[in-house]
Amino acid sequence: MESLQGPVNRGTSLWLLAVLMLALGAPYAAAQGDTVGNLATHAAYAASGAWGLVFARRFLFSQTPTLDRLLLAQAWAWTVSALAALYMPPVPIGWTVTALAPLGAVTLLLAGTSGWAQRQPGARYCGLAGLAFLGGVTTLALQHHGVLPVNGFTTHAVLMGSALEMALLFLALADHTHAARREHAVAQAQALSESAMVLALQQSQARYRAVIEHVGEGMVVVQNEQVVFVNFRATEILEATKADILEGGFVNRLHPDDRAALSLRMQQRLLGLDPAEPRQVRLELPHKPMKWLEFGDNIVPWDGGQGLLVFFLDVTARHNAELETRAAVERQQKLNALRTRFIAMTSHEFRTPLATILSAQELLQSYGERLPPDEKTELFGMIRSGVSRMTGMLERILLLGQAEAHMLEFRPQWLDLAALCYDLVLKAKSLQPDSLCVVLSECAPGLDRQWCDAILLRHIFGNLLSNAIKYSPSGGEVRLKVWAEQAHTVFEVSDQGIGIPDDELGDLFESFQRASNVGAIPGTGLGLAIAKQSVDLHGGTLQVRSRAGQGSCFTVRLAALEPSGAVSGFADTP
Repeated sequence: MESLQGPVNRGTSLWLLAVLMLALGAPYAAAQGDTVGNLATHAAYAASGAWGLVFARRFLFSQTPTLDRLLLAQAWAWTVSALAALYMPPVPIGWTVTALAPLGAVTLLLAGTSGWAQRQPGARYCGLAGLAFLGGVTTLALQHHGVLPVNGFTTHAVLMGSALEMALLFLALADHTHAARREHAVAQAQALSESAMVLALQQSQARYRAVIEHVGEGMVVVQNEQVVFVNFRATEILEATKADILEGGFVNRLHPDDRAALSLRMQQRLLGLDPAEPRQVRLELPHKPMKWLEFGDNIVPWDGGQGLLVFFLDVTARHNAELETRAAVERQQKLNALRTRFIAMTSHEFRTPLATILSAQELLQSYGERLPPDEKTELFGMIRSGVSRMTGMLERILLLGQAEAHMLEFRPQWLDLAALCYDLVLKAKSLQPDSLCVVLSECAPGLDRQWCDAILLRHIFGNLLSNAIKYSPSGGEVRLKVWAEQAHTVFEVSDQGIGIPDDELGDLFESFQRASNVGAIPGTGLGLAIAKQSVDLHGGTLQVRSRAGQGSCFTVRLAALEPSGAVSGFADTP
């Protein structure tokens, strides 16, 4: 419609000029002769021809370059003729108009036919307009050559043909206007439909964005090694703003040990490879507990290209629950192993003394009156030894149970460590009088007044010395050394016995745990567990160095304590 408005306005102006010239030419010719009237009539014919050609060229939008140039050339020729009619004699102008008229009519007819073939609105009326003008010109030419008689119809044939041409061209304009309106209505309806589609698309995008923003997974889109999209859940999990993530990414927020593996996974996905299952990584947060995230990824279309969609979940709670479950399973496995060892130990350690007691009882019952006094004494000693052995084992089990139930108490007092160590060595020798070991005690000077718990120390070193002697069946030297080291008192029990295999040192202090190389040496596996519990209660550490066949060395470090409100030297030494 906009391209049509210009030619219609220009054509209308030319047509008004032609009508005005015709209106002035007729009365002037009647009053003053035919010369001026002919000039006005020729000028009107020329203006009418120019208007028709310009209108046809602009109106039909001819897609034939040759026809378009021909319409333009003839329009200029008609325009020049219209101007020349105002200044030149009527005869040459008449012949010029007569020559241009059939050519213009034929050209207008061709333009209308071409437009009709192209299904342009109003093209048929343009063709009929050219045909009407051509008919008027042909009738006038036949009159001049005497073929047709001179009368009102033949004399004004060109004028009537031109008027009919104008009417048909205006019908073409009306047809084109109606077609343009229909096209405008269709375009408007299409625009409304497209607008509705765009609105629906925007609403759909808004809904999907709302879903993506508040879905349970954090989502990040990476394109060309740059983060281009971050949803709201990702900011909550990473505890960072969208601007920070878009600018600095998210990989640098992870634990340093996990960054390389996650970057490699993302590169593999971009190369078309299929990485393994979702990977768990650690998220470092300043001054906050570490989070565990589970990452997955996939290739998605993004802004005309490809993007890497990285999605992740906060699985900290699940990870901690798995750790707790795993720890519970391990505890249960340890309990099962402990139960197995306990059953094996009790079945062995109780059976032997019970068998000894039962055998001695049967001998006394059957032959008591005939046995010499010394043999009776030996049998009673066997019974007392068996009972003492079982009583000691039960006491150890009860003591370990008290320690694990936190029923033991730390009750320190002033002690003379040299005297205590000497007493411990004597007792250890007396309990195993048949041992070939040489048991020695070395206590550095200045340790005669120490704030310690005597009962816990007897639990610790009584068991360590007993084990050192017991697991040195070939004899050798067993030594207890005590010295001060900075703010600690250090105890060391060493032997030259069978030692402990390297792969069993980690479980050495577990209850009922015995080394695999003990052979037939009796034991309950409780001594080291009791010693470790007592050292922990005393606030110290217990370490072991050992190799199979090369003896063992146990080192106990206890902090040098001072009594709260006590003065050294005023408490009794037990």
